[in-house]
Amino acid sequence: MVALGFYVHVVLVIVFLRKSLCFLTEEEILRRVETNVNSPPVNNTCLTTHLIARYQVKVVLETSEGEDVELVFNGENTDKLSWFSKSRLLSSPWTDLPGETTNFFSIEGLSHERCRRSFFISHGYNGCPGDTGWMAVVEHGPDAICEWERVPSVELPGILYSNASTYVRWSDESQLGRANRMVIYIKMCR
Repeated sequence: MVALGFYVHVVLVIVFLRKSLCFLTEEEILRRVETNVNSPPVNNTCLTTHLIARYQVKVVLETSEGEDVELVFNGENTDKLSWFSKSRLLSSPWTDLPGETTNFFSIEGLSHERCRRSFFISHGYNGCPGDTGWMAVVEHGPDAICEWERVPSVELPGILYSNASTYVRWSDESQLGRANRMVIYIKMCR
């Protein structure tokens, strides 16, 4: 079982919003954000919906290119593991994920003698070269069972993700992104 923050360089950031902000309407939040001269205009309905949520978890995969990947989850009534699930996913960069089948979508992922994949969002297996998915934190090292998850020990954990708008074959390097760091943010209003 993978303990949160054990294998992955996870920075857990908790943001406590002032209680007065938790009960603003969507219009009031937009007006405050849009009138701040340092804020870009907010034209994204999905973003504004997230601004008024009471409890969210955001996973950010940070890249050296500055093109970070973000997933947002509804964290209400969950525990340290259950928030990371398809049924709780509010947004992601992958347009096909809501409608596609997954064989794994969990923090614990898959672990056996020559394989350890956490924060694993997998579409399916078809022999190592045909394995498909959206995200995996690989933690076994250079002797892992599949070539696509082999990472030099000094680079562990390896944070892999689909660089496309859909799931990808993990063995297709042209579609595979690699993050330098994973950050988990928790937004709470109580």
